[in-house]
Amino acid sequence: MSAGVHPSTGALVLTHPEVDPSPPTVAGRLQSALGPYPCSDEVNRCIEEVRDLEADNDRRRMLAQDDHVLRMSVARRLRRARRAGEALEDAVDEAIELLEGRCGPWGAVR
Repeated sequence: MSAGVHPSTGALVLTHPEVDPSPPTVAGRLQSALGPYPCSDEVNRCIEEVRDLEADNDRRRMLAQDDHVLRMSVARRLRRARRAGEALEDAVDEAIELLEGRCGPWGAVR
């Protein structure tokens, strides 16, 4: 087992020597294609730009997932509130009918 840094997110990654935990990034593939040969500063800047773009894309994807989770959570809470409101409305209606003498003590209509 070895540790490394994910090329686009900068997160610490533990890897098994025979298993690659993530698909190679575009910047990683560029770097691999160039091999051990020295590159010009311009090429190195381009590779860094690609890494930055990939990291931004990863962040946007995570934010979109967080936004979706938040929207679903709010929707669930609103549904629960609606059901609670409906239950309260039913209880109030039953209480009014009971007070007006239209229902028996267990909610049966007379």
